[in-house]
Amino acid sequence: MEHEPNAKLQLVGYADPRGHRNSNQKLSARRAMIVKDYLVAQGIPADHIMLQIKGEMSPLDRNTVKLLEAQNPEPAPVARAKRARATRLAYDRRVDVEIQPVATESVRFFPHAADDSALLFNPRWLGQSKIHKASE
Repeated sequence: MEHEPNAKLQLVGYADPRGHRNSNQKLSARRAMIVKDYLVAQGIPADHIMLQIKGEMSPLDRNTVKLLEAQNPEPAPVARAKRARATRLAYDRRVDVEIQPVATESVRFFPHAADDSALLFNPRWLGQSKIHKASE
């Protein structure tokens, strides 16, 4: 934003298709707000950041996820790479960052090397009731 002081950021929050639509909207909004809070803490003015919440709408299709995984600079561990559905769901839990007005979009690589990345691949890490409570 240093080089383009009039630029705005559009944060687009998503969720995977599991759970209730209302809960997914809340989870997506919470994801986007966490990113916004981080960016504001880094010095980006809050009025330069817009939010769009898509919830479970617009999931990435299988071919897109396969392409992203093939290009990902942090390859998935072998056991995780075999779990295509879990990988697609993990990619749908995201916030895309777009720079306006040029509509440049952030990369969508999954951070396999992040300390907590394995949580999204563990089917027992949160039950549905805990997910709903967390989104309230």
